[in-house]
Amino acid sequence: MVLVALSLGGMFNIQTGFEGAGQTFASQEGTKGAFFTGVLATLVATPCTAPFMAPAIGYALTQPIYVALLVFFMLGFGLALPFLILSYSDRIAKAMPRPGAWMETFKQGLAFPMFATAAWLLFVFNNEAGSIAMLMLVFAIIAVVFAIWLWQQGTGMIIRSIAGIIGALALASVFWNV
Repeated sequence: MVLVALSLGGMFNIQTGFEGAGQTFASQEGTKGAFFTGVLATLVATPCTAPFMAPAIGYALTQPIYVALLVFFMLGFGLALPFLILSYSDRIAKAMPRPGAWMETFKQGLAFPMFATAAWLLFVFNNEAGSIAMLMLVFAIIAVVFAIWLWQQGTGMIIRSIAGIIGALALASVFWNV
């Protein structure tokens, strides 16, 4: 959560290599492009909705087939509903904010709820593992953040190697003591 917050805040960008994946299909004209736009939107939205979808899917898997199908239909409908509304209502579509510089400011503002989530998770971790373990975790987080900062300071092999070693040791110390 801390790393996601720092990424949202602009310290670094999390890139996985999948940026733009599926864009070739989604940019096609007609119903084929619309279909792949929906598929792409669903794939992008799924990690964000997973905490809410998981209980519904867990429930659906323990029910008779007609109930399971109804749950999955409603999940699909819920994901599609915003697109349906925007597709059929020009007035609502025109009311949507236009892309611009405000999006970067908004993204940076979203870092603060992520920091709050990290703080809450540290509180839970402290209650479960104790203050010594939490102190070690906080130091490991600081070391990982320092390693990222150090990595960005130069392109030299020595600095990046040191940063990689610091980050790896910090992560290893967390897993070694868990």
